[in-house]
Amino acid sequence: MRSFTSLEDPNAPVTKLPLPGPTIRSGLHFLLPVVVLVWALMVDRLSPGLSAFWAASYMVFILLTQRPLTAIMRGEGTIGAALHLGFKDLIDGLETGARNMIGIGIATATAGIIVGAVSQTGVGSALADVVEVLSGGNLLAILFLTAILSLILGMGLPTTANYIVVSALLAPVIVTLGQQNGLIVPLIAVHLFVFYFGIMADVTPPVGLASFAAAAVSGGDPIKTGVIAFFYSLRTAALPFLFIFALVGSSILRRLFGRVHHRRNNACRAHIQRFFYR
Repeated sequence: MRSFTSLEDPNAPVTKLPLPGPTIRSGLHFLLPVVVLVWALMVDRLSPGLSAFWAASYMVFILLTQRPLTAIMRGEGTIGAALHLGFKDLIDGLETGARNMIGIGIATATAGIIVGAVSQTGVGSALADVVEVLSGGNLLAILFLTAILSLILGMGLPTTANYIVVSALLAPVIVTLGQQNGLIVPLIAVHLFVFYFGIMADVTPPVGLASFAAAAVSGGDPIKTGVIAFFYSLRTAALPFLFIFALVGSSILRRLFGRVHHRRNNACRAHIQRFFYR
């Protein structure tokens, strides 16, 4: 009978690729921090920093408890040794995260210079004025113009710097103009909207860094690859618009039904008062 000891040993040398199904099932619990993050942002409406704190705390809890729980369920080893290995996994993860944060820190610092220049020179208010004049206060036109500006500003930027630049320059434009026209657009929807089109700049000619990289691998023409990739991306370009309009529509319906419910309560209260005090 075939022995599975080498497959269950995490320190055994990898001689072939594992099966996708068992590998995915063995790591499904690592999706829980992502669920916590999305729940905190979308349902509890917590701040991004606090949401990331709870997601990271849940990840630390998983790293510290997964090995002891596995040892208890399988009846292998001691809980103390498993807990020690969990602490080792946590330290290794913190070290790897610190190393990966070097590039992100540099991009954030560079983007901070851009944000400071924007706030000091008034470029953000100028962009808002331009978008307001061209759109005429129409929310769909505001979103369309902001999408074009996100494509332009996102060209040639890595993912982290791309998000920081478009969220600092263009997200306040949608929020401010929406408030001026009596619409409360959720901040997370605005950030995802501008980030989507900022990332689309990676496949949009003439810059299209991802298109150039794909053309280098396939040996095709970079501009033609970028044009095809851009039109493929346009098929899902309606999703950010639907996301914002769905949230705006739900908030409008909530306010509408809230007013109807309030009027109905007032009418019921008036009938009761007339019945008892006539």
